[in-house]
Amino acid sequence: MKPATVQKITPARIDWLNPTKPVSMDFQDIYHSESGGQAESLHVYIESNLLPQRWQALTANQAFVICETGFGTGLNFLVAADYWKREKARGAIHPTARLHFISIEKHPLSQEDIAIAWQQRPEFADLCKTLLAQYPPMTPGYHRLHCDDIELTLIFSDATAALNNLVAQVDCWFLDGFSPAKNPDMWQQPLFDAMAMSSHVGTTASTFTVAQQVKEGLSRAGFDIQKVPGFGLKMHTL
Repeated sequence: MKPATVQKITPARIDWLNPTKPVSMDFQDIYHSESGGQAESLHVYIESNLLPQRWQALTANQAFVICETGFGTGLNFLVAADYWKREKARGAIHPTARLHFISIEKHPLSQEDIAIAWQQRPEFADLCKTLLAQYPPMTPGYHRLHCDDIELTLIFSDATAALNNLVAQVDCWFLDGFSPAKNPDMWQQPLFDAMAMSSHVGTTASTFTVAQQVKEGLSRAGFDIQKVPGFGLKMHTL
């Protein structure tokens, strides 16, 4: 018998010359907007998907599922989790509702690099401390991290391959891989079709890019497309 092929994970290579603006050395692209990554995440992903209003409508023991393509530095997750915790604290979300955040990353940051990234986010210090203690090794597959009523499932894998094997009913998609021009392998029709298979009527998706191939791909997969005001120097998001 031939030995089984062991899938390997290639960690992200980060240029930390400017700690507030990490750059992928492999894709030659920034991890978040120079105009303010946290504000961009809030606008493009939290507000555009109407998450505050949808979370308020959750009932007892109901879970809300977000799936993200591209964990990166984890900024979108931190923003979403922090928003969820603050809304829970003020009584805007049912006390027994739960948040399940699934994020797929082909080239994850090492624990050392994720720690550097999170040091730049002191406003999320408690959340980062809890999750950093659980951050997984560079092993392909599923890794589950927990923080109170929030579950983070990190999937270290190619995005399309992971979605083809995903068993979940997703309420909201965060599409946040590097730009289609820099990372064309991710933004392909099989990815959008796999998204549709895990979606339901009412599932939403948002992304920073309005590239034609992304609009057409999502439309062919069954999503209704709408351009909305962008963030910073970007005129529109999707």
